[in-house]
Amino acid sequence: MDIRGFLQGEEALQESVVEFWASSEIYGPADQASEAVRRVIEPLLNHQLRNSRFAAVELLLRYIPVIMPTEMLDRYPSRSKARIKQRVLDCSPQLHYETFVSGEFGDQVDAYVGGIRTTSSLLTKFGVSPVEIEEFEHLLAAVATTAKSMKV
Repeated sequence: MDIRGFLQGEEALQESVVEFWASSEIYGPADQASEAVRRVIEPLLNHQLRNSRFAAVELLLRYIPVIMPTEMLDRYPSRSKARIKQRVLDCSPQLHYETFVSGEFGDQVDAYVGGIRTTSSLLTKFGVSPVEIEEFEHLLAAVATTAKSMKV
């Protein structure tokens, strides 16, 4: 399935307060691949979240992976922060630069989604139960599988 077809054929979503938003801190040569993955993952994950028990969770999951060559990683550390009052979870893991420079799309999807998975343990700070965290991780796996099958 083509990503445009997915977005055009998507039915109206139920009201939701959960949202996944992504950007990146990236060194130039990895930018095109990272952006291609983001353009597939972001709408898929938002669709899945809005059609799951997470639809009622008031949360903005801001995902800003760091994709830099090894020699630059000290200047761009991994970091995550739960902003409880604002209902925002910031997540900035370091992802493997070479995967996005010379890797296959499926490997890039796995790396990108793996970075999102690092937020799982912080979800408890927003009242998400261990069972719901397990569901979130299954949801991420499903998104990765779907993303790999899409043409970009």
